[in-house]
Amino acid sequence: MAIATAALRAEGYRTSSNLPGHHAVTVDSLAFTMRVDKAVVAALNAWRRKRHRTAYEGVNISEHELAELITLVDKLRTSFAAWLRARHPEL
Repeated sequence: MAIATAALRAEGYRTSSNLPGHHAVTVDSLAFTMRVDKAVVAALNAWRRKRHRTAYEGVNISEHELAELITLVDKLRTSFAAWLRARHPEL
């Protein structure tokens, strides 16, 4: 969420936290701001939903799943840093 929000803000946009679904919109925006592959966006949205179930319904995730998420987010973080330097060096 933090990376998606930062990319959205860097491009001059923000979502309204008063509207339902703003987290999904924020994650989806990665396809337009950073041109993140739609499969990656879908995976991030799946993790966003899983985080919600974990926090509010007590669903657990395995260590293997956690390792997959860390790998996914680490790649996104690296891509974000390069994108930010190239597109918004002033930031």
